This record gives sequence, C-alpha cells and structure tokens, in this order.
Amino acid sequence: MSLQIYCALKVYYKDVKTYFRLLSFAKPIKKYAIPYIICTLISVIFGTLNLTLLVPLLQVLFRGTGDVEIVSKESINQPEAITLVIGLYMRPIRYIITWERMTH
Repeated sequence: MSLQIYCALKVYYKDVKTYFRLLSFAKPIKKYAIPYIICTLISVIFGTLNLTLLVPLLQVLFRGTGDVEIVSKESINQPEAITLVIGLYMRPIRYIITWERMTH
C-alpha cells in the first residue's frame, strides 16, 4: 500500500469516526428520524408540484394565450402617441391651475 493511499484512508477513518461520534449525541431524538424523513419527502414532492403548476400560469402571463393580437411598433401612429403623453402631463397641470383660480 502506498503512502498516499494510507494517508487518505487515515484521514477518511478520522472523519468517519468524528461523524459517528456526533451521531451518538442524536440518540435522544432518534424517535423523530422516521417522521422527519417522511415529512421531508412530502415537502419535496409538494414543492416540486408547486413549481410545475406555476409553469402554465407563467406561460399565460409572459407568452399570452394567442387570443389577443399584438400591435407592432410600425402600426402605432406617432402623433397620436405624442398627443396622448402630452395630455397625460397636462391634465394635472390644468387641475392645479383651476384649483388655484378657485381658491384665490
């Protein structure tokens, strides 16, 4: 047996020995091991199902259903868009001016 293999086995044995020593402290909670494993497996199953059920929802949100026609950029009339944006900013300004006139 070479020296490298001997050293590796010695380190491995030391690690396993430490692991079993730590497990000896877990003897009082031994009765909870089986229910813990069962609950963990159920949790993994439901977590996976939850993610798989989210996929169709996310597809509808981001890809759509195909029922609605998507308008391309070329079909939008630019002057109408500019007028709409200006109107959105002018409405609050008109409200403030009207309110100032009424209160003073």
